[in-house]
Amino acid sequence: CSVGLCSGGVVSYIPEFRLSIAFSLCMLVPAIVTMIILQTNLSFVFVLIVFLMYLFFMARRGNREYWDALENEYFLEEKSRDLERMSRTDSLTDIYNRRYFDETFSFEWDRAVRNQIPISVILCDIDHFKRINDRYGHPAGDEYLKALARLIKTVFRRKTDTVARYGGEEFIVLVSGDCMENVTDLAETARSTIEKFQLKFENQIVQATISIGVAFCVPHQNDEKQFLISRADKALYGSKNNGRNIVTHEE
Repeated sequence: CSVGLCSGGVVSYIPEFRLSIAFSLCMLVPAIVTMIILQTNLSFVFVLIVFLMYLFFMARRGNREYWDALENEYFLEEKSRDLERMSRTDSLTDIYNRRYFDETFSFEWDRAVRNQIPISVILCDIDHFKRINDRYGHPAGDEYLKALARLIKTVFRRKTDTVARYGGEEFIVLVSGDCMENVTDLAETARSTIEKFQLKFENQIVQATISIGVAFCVPHQNDEKQFLISRADKALYGSKNNGRNIVTHEE
C-alpha cells in the first residue's frame, strides 16, 4: 500500500519537486528506519531504499518535463496570439486592417439588424497624398500615415468604434449605435484636427487635409451591407468633387 501511495504521490506532486520528495520520505522512511532498528526484513529494506531512489529520479525527471511542457505551451499561446494580432493589424499603421474590418462589419451589421440600431461607415482619404511622397519621399509619407491613424483613433475612441486602414491612403471607421448627427460631428472633428496637424520629419513640415464620406442607416433583414460602404464611398467622392477637405454624408 505504501509503495502504491508513494507512486501516486510522486505523480500528483510532480509540479512541486520538494513536495513530491517530502511525501515519499514521509511515507517510506519511518518504515525503513523501524525495520533497520528491529533488524527485520532487511532484504525488503534494501528494495525500499532502491525504490526511494527511483522515486527521486522520477520526481526530478517528471518535474523537469512538466515545466518544460508548460513553458512550451505558453510560448505556443504567445506565438498564436502574435499571429492572430498580425493577421488583423496593418503592419505600417498598427491599426486594424481591411480583413479585420470586414469581419467586424459583418458582425455589427447582423447585430444592428437584430436590434434595429443605427450603424455608420466613415471613409477618409488623404487629399493629394501622392504629392507628399513626391515632395518629401516615401518615408515621410509612411510616417504621415502612421500619425493620421493615431489621430483618427483619438477621435473615434469608443470600444465599439473600429478604425482600420482600408487601403493605400484610405481609412475606414465603423460606428455602431450612434445617431447621424453625432457621427457627422465626430467626422468633422477628425477633419479639422488633421487639417491643423503638422508632422515634423527631417527638418521639414508635412501637412495635408482629408476628405470624408459618411453613410448611415438602420438596416433591415433584406438590406445588403456592402451597400452602406458604397454609399460612404459615394459621399467621399462627393467631398472630393466639391473641393476636398470637407465632410459629406448620405442618409
